[in-house]
Amino acid sequence: MNPDQGWDLISIILGGAIAIVLVVVLGIPIAKAVQNKLHKRRMRRHFSDTRGRRRGAEDAGRGGR
Repeated sequence: MNPDQGWDLISIILGGAIAIVLVVVLGIPIAKAVQNKLHKRRMRRHFSDTRGRRRGAEDAGRGGR
């Protein structure tokens, strides 16, 4: 193996390791932020739906007011 090829191989390995570390370090907080946003949206929709159904049930129980 040529010495230049050896250094190229080392630089490729180090570059790949750095890329993996960056993806893990930056990817986890981004994934958590997206997950939290989706969870908040689901909860907002869920509770607005249940409030609407309860309101409708209460109105029906009062004689349709």
